[in-house]
Amino acid sequence: MNVSTLLRKATSRQEFYLISVIITFSVIMGFINPAFLSFENFFDVLNNCATLGVMAVGVLLVMISGGMDVSFSAIAAVAMYVTVSVLNVHGGTVFYAFAMAGIIGGLLGLVNATILSYFQISALIITLATSNVFYGLLLQLVPRAHITSIPKFLADFGNWIVLPIISFEDGKTIGLSAIAFAMILVMLIMSIVLRYTSIGRNVYALGGSREAAERAGISIWKTQFFVYCLAGMLAGIASILNVSMIRYVNPFNVYNVLMDVIAAVVLGGAKLSGGSGTIFGTFLGVFTLYMIKNSLILMGIPSTWDSVIVGLIIIVSVAFTASRKKPA
Repeated sequence: MNVSTLLRKATSRQEFYLISVIITFSVIMGFINPAFLSFENFFDVLNNCATLGVMAVGVLLVMISGGMDVSFSAIAAVAMYVTVSVLNVHGGTVFYAFAMAGIIGGLLGLVNATILSYFQISALIITLATSNVFYGLLLQLVPRAHITSIPKFLADFGNWIVLPIISFEDGKTIGLSAIAFAMILVMLIMSIVLRYTSIGRNVYALGGSREAAERAGISIWKTQFFVYCLAGMLAGIASILNVSMIRYVNPFNVYNVLMDVIAAVVLGGAKLSGGSGTIFGTFLGVFTLYMIKNSLILMGIPSTWDSVIVGLIIIVSVAFTASRKKPA
């Protein structure tokens, strides 16, 4: 394979353009504010990506299958509140926290999958409705949505540096946190599932053409149950990462990341029509989004501009993908 073929193949992928944007943006920001290129800032961005990154993997699976899930943030809010409430009373471990939140998220995802399989109507409408039901019930049934005290083991997990890079005399350490490591682990596992397993190939086939998938003998309902239950489970896991990072329970905090997650997945190359998208592209989309948000903070730009930036990213990403599909 010659150089021109390799270059043509590279430039045909969304990941190539995202890496180019990250490098170019980093160089520009490095001149504006040298702190942007520090190890500390890099790992801060990676750490802050974790919650959104794990949710984005679930949304990516749903979008590849040709569906849409906008209930994941409500699922995360419910899983987070119930899990921390139970652990505050009965105690537990980090493993129990992730397992409980994942199971709760998976069960709520099962509700989406069951309704979708039974009624065969728009996944967007179904998940929009269940999102309101899940979140509305949470606000109605709990006396206080916020929990300011969390189990010590969750706070310790949030402070744990798995891979130290730089240590200072005052005891401060910069490196890969357990929260960021959890996101990377989830992405590696799901990348293997999508690339090397039959269920992963079924997800892509379903998104590519439902009729062709049915003719090939792929079980549509089993594949849908897999993606929606897994998306719910990952939302639950992400909620525990969020609690460990911010050290209190705030359902509004995870409920409001809906557009950020969708923007990151679309930016990473997933098509709204289904059939395409990669875990690596989604990671780059998440990282790019948080890198831009981080740069706004370093430049002193108000956070109220975040929603404007996210909206523009979605428009540009969709327009760029559409323009590449047009014949030359």
